[in-house]
Amino acid sequence: MLDPACGSGNFLYVALEHMKRLEGAVLNLLRDLSPQSQMDSEGFTVDPHQFLGLEVNPRAARIAEIVLWIGYLQWHYRTHGQVNPPEPLLDGQGQPVTVWDGRSVKPSPITGERYRLTG
Repeated sequence: MLDPACGSGNFLYVALEHMKRLEGAVLNLLRDLSPQSQMDSEGFTVDPHQFLGLEVNPRAARIAEIVLWIGYLQWHYRTHGQVNPPEPLLDGQGQPVTVWDGRSVKPSPITGERYRLTG
């Protein structure tokens, strides 16, 4: 999904919500049609990496990214309870971000400027 003028990401957030609902409906239908099948949808799921936005304001672009991840995490905890999400938020080295150490920064993928990790 691409939003060519994403602003703070509201369209992308709503699109993510609708795609997650559609994904759930498809998975439920597949389970109903083939109850004995042990379908594993892990790795083939809708997540924020599939939603892209273009924005000239770097601050708005970062907000849009955070909005998408918050929406995804809210959906995950609503549907799965307190089970950890299948794909953690990762820092620049591919490590899970669990808490900000107060010092770490990384370059913005959009502008190249350095900003703090906010895990």
